[in-house]
Amino acid sequence: MSEPTITVCPGLYRLNLNLMHIGDAREIEKRREILEDAKVKEHEIVKQAITLMDNLIDNRTSRRGCLKTSIQKLKHSLAINPKHLNTLADLAEMHRKIHLDAEANKYDEDIETILTSNTFDDSKEIANCLLEQGYAYMFEDYDNYEKEARFSLNDASKQLIVELSNARGERKTRLQNAAQYAFKAQCLLNPKFEQLLNEHLLEKRRNGVAFLKEGIERLTNLSVSKSEITIWKFYHAMACNRLYSSYRQCTDADTKSKSTKLTNDSCRLFLEVVIDLPEDVKEYTFYRARSYAYIAHILISRMENSRDGLKIDVSSVENGRGEFEAMQKDPKLGFINAVRIYPNDEIILHRYGDALWMLSKYERTKHGKLGMLEKAVTLLTTAIDLHQKTHLAEYKTRNNVYISMFDLLEKSGDQEKCKTFLLNAREDGILLMKEHFITSDYCDLAKVCQYLAKFPQCKKFGKQFVKDVEYINEALDHVNTTLHLKGQTFAIANRFGSILFDLGEYETAAAPFLSTNIREGLLKYTFERSEDVPLVYTQANIDNVIKERDQCTNENVERFQAPTSFEYDFSAITGKNDVGWINSFILNQLSLKLFDDDVALRGRPLCVDHDLYSSIILDALDAVHTSRSTLMFLSGSFLKREWPLLKTFILDLMQKRPDFLILVVLDSCKIPTELEQLSYINLENDKQIPFEIDNLKLKLFTSQFL
Repeated sequence: MSEPTITVCPGLYRLNLNLMHIGDAREIEKRREILEDAKVKEHEIVKQAITLMDNLIDNRTSRRGCLKTSIQKLKHSLAINPKHLNTLADLAEMHRKIHLDAEANKYDEDIETILTSNTFDDSKEIANCLLEQGYAYMFEDYDNYEKEARFSLNDASKQLIVELSNARGERKTRLQNAAQYAFKAQCLLNPKFEQLLNEHLLEKRRNGVAFLKEGIERLTNLSVSKSEITIWKFYHAMACNRLYSSYRQCTDADTKSKSTKLTNDSCRLFLEVVIDLPEDVKEYTFYRARSYAYIAHILISRMENSRDGLKIDVSSVENGRGEFEAMQKDPKLGFINAVRIYPNDEIILHRYGDALWMLSKYERTKHGKLGMLEKAVTLLTTAIDLHQKTHLAEYKTRNNVYISMFDLLEKSGDQEKCKTFLLNAREDGILLMKEHFITSDYCDLAKVCQYLAKFPQCKKFGKQFVKDVEYINEALDHVNTTLHLKGQTFAIANRFGSILFDLGEYETAAAPFLSTNIREGLLKYTFERSEDVPLVYTQANIDNVIKERDQCTNENVERFQAPTSFEYDFSAITGKNDVGWINSFILNQLSLKLFDDDVALRGRPLCVDHDLYSSIILDALDAVHTSRSTLMFLSGSFLKREWPLLKTFILDLMQKRPDFLILVVLDSCKIPTELEQLSYINLENDKQIPFEIDNLKLKLFTSQFL
């Protein structure tokens, strides 16, 4: 991507920030908490930008009443500085939203006057406009919006289906089209969500860096006070540091290579803040302390990402080279200085705890590692206590620390302490899970639950080692959630299979590998993590499972032959999610007589065990073998979960017994192409169910005489 071209367009509304689109109440509260904290801790020069960002949250729904209240607030702030460009632009935008175009045009004229002026004050306002926009861009974060977007799209599809069940005529046709388009949208967007969000976030962070850089250059040319420029350099350094994280997620080599320059820029700018801001001025303490902490964290965290060693050039910073070299030799000095001058800051404490966790990997002695990890827990707990509402990152790091402490002491024999670490890790993982969705977090939580289920023999695999089934079921729930939202990945398949192996479902345990086209990659992945993978994941064992499954299918070919007599008049094949309603209502209705002098139909009891692939297959085989007619209940979940497994032998059997299968449609799912020629009973419309049940009874009675 090319560097953004800076055109001065005042206003935060025009930036289309994420703040304008937050829908979740907890996320709104979290953002407000962050902005309120910034108002207290940060310098006066960013206060108006914070006010405008808060205004965006207030007016995300553009309600007239809220806009009028916000206009009065901004007019009050404008009285303090009548030439504040971003405030003028946002006021113009808000007036247009309530159709006061004449007022909006007056603000536009004021903006144009300032932008075309060459006076010192107006030039400074233009520079500050860019800096405030860069500051706002710096806060952009897509942490939880992917999950929210996926769930919103899924909910919309479900609502369409509910509406469809009560619709008639043209409205029903349109809703059917809408439901189909919503489903297609899910199929198209889900695989691309993460990539698209990363690209948008990267672009906005690039803009933030560019705006801050341009604004600082303009202030420097105006000979503004050094301390003011240095404070903006702190935010420029932070923007570079956040852009580095986005660059690291990119796959192309050119973009990744730019991360080296960002590391240099971040360290140089943070070092300038430490050196240039006076130590004895209280309002600068916050910036100096965090700069120390950021430098130390960069030196430690990026040491892992650099194969050739971390090379940072800060020679341009006067009087700072010696201090920086000391921190390069011992990065913890940066945190020691930060805590010394600003002891109760949750960001500093979190970065310190995270850095100690990373450094513990390089510590050779067990005692030294444990000391680092224990100190990390203390620091992170203090950070959480200081700031209860913005603790996601702290929980994530503390969760990692607890797992590392368990791994370190697992073989020590101190079972009570080890179990405490696992319980603490699970508690942090659950709190983290409620707030946002990251695949690795869910997989880590599943692993912790899996360990608790088998404690103290945590890293052994097999049903015989499971002592608490509730924990192993919880682990399976977490992986299923991840699988549903993210799809198949190496990590998910690995964890899913190992959990199923612990449940004793050996054939199903191989299914994650059998159902993908990347089996070789999965095998390679599992071998690389051999300490966490049961022996079932070997090429030989997986091939044996395939062979046994094929053999099982071949052995049951004889059962496809049409028997001369049947034990039941009908049987049912259904999905796991539909069992309850079908068993309690539909099958019960079918067992009732159509007329008083009729004979009741004999139905085969419905299988409720749909957790094992083998039980699904065997139950379906028995159903078609013992019954004259088989009802197959179609729903979205059935077509996604059970139908791929049953498809082959159902179609084979239809060649030998063309009339045995009766389709019953439960929702607006699409009937498989191979079954489109069959007639079906439609139970989508609740009001039509009694009539459709009677039609189904007649169909079953008729089949006895064919």
